[in-house]
Amino acid sequence: MSWLFTGKVMLTYSPSIVGALVKVLEESATQTCKSPYAPGSFNDGQIGELVEETPGLSAGAWQIRPLSRGYVEARSNRPGDMPAINPGYLSEEADRRAIIVGWATVCSR
Repeated sequence: MSWLFTGKVMLTYSPSIVGALVKVLEESATQTCKSPYAPGSFNDGQIGELVEETPGLSAGAWQIRPLSRGYVEARSNRPGDMPAINPGYLSEEADRRAIIVGWATVCSR
């Protein structure tokens, strides 16, 4: 509906024009981060928000093989009870360094 009335939606742009696999940690044997680039600058950086009027480029950095591990654990033997979930995001120091250096690499390009 938004496209019908305004012509401005995320699907009118390609998901990414170019991407890069980058080794950002010296101790890694392979590339550490994936960095996609997409045409368009998005309001407040929110995916799905209308594209800003000024031309721009959006970029990101995602770690390819994180070491951090979380868990999903049953709280009881009743199937209707919600499990305990801890995603463990960035619990490993190497993961924190990778994402910080990855974003710094993306921003410096």
